[in-house]
Amino acid sequence: MTFTSQTPQSIGFFYGIRALCRGIALFWTHPRWWGWALLPLIAILILAIAMWQGLFFLCQDVFEFGRVVSYTAAYVIMLGSLYLLFPVLYESLGGLFFDGLTAHVYRDIFQEKFESPTFRCSIQYTLYALRYSCCTLWMAIPLFFILLIPWIGILIWSIIFGYRFGVSYLFSSGLICGETFKETCLWARTYRKAVAGFGISAYLIISFLPFIGLLFVPCFAVAAVCLREELAPSSTSDV
Repeated sequence: MTFTSQTPQSIGFFYGIRALCRGIALFWTHPRWWGWALLPLIAILILAIAMWQGLFFLCQDVFEFGRVVSYTAAYVIMLGSLYLLFPVLYESLGGLFFDGLTAHVYRDIFQEKFESPTFRCSIQYTLYALRYSCCTLWMAIPLFFILLIPWIGILIWSIIFGYRFGVSYLFSSGLICGETFKETCLWARTYRKAVAGFGISAYLIISFLPFIGLLFVPCFAVAAVCLREELAPSSTSDV
């Protein structure tokens, strides 16, 4: 499978935002899809609660901080850790479920049905995707101090990592469509602006709506399918 190396000038940042809005609307208006999102969201919430309780115990009983200080410190550290780990958590906890959700979106909305990838192909693709997410994590660690800047820090962080965050949501549709990992990354580079608009907007939702933002995670998987299906090398729509 090959893609054009020239991005149409009309395909820009706001195209990705529109795809995100459509994905959110589609997910919440199709209740039969909700079950695909339930388990990974529960897993991430349980992990977040366990992390918060452990940090609170550490701050209060080990470091002997006050109760209010312990709550605040545990909350801040937990949020920071989730921001760093979220791409990896998505690949490890959400990917298996969102692959199925992606297949249903293609069938129900775009009337396209693909053959299921072989087990070997799925494992290989998942490992590549996980490596991509781990690279994002390694990039994030030395830049974690950016999040300490009130409000504007999250914006800067989102701009830096929004593109990679957006690319990570393309992996399920790439696997379903029978692409190699490199072909999916090439597609993302071809439409870099649109993918950045999608990824940055999605990341801002997660950043500004802690916990509640997790409810939008499956919407991002749906939006990634919308982004791919509505973009074509010959597209000339304005943004």
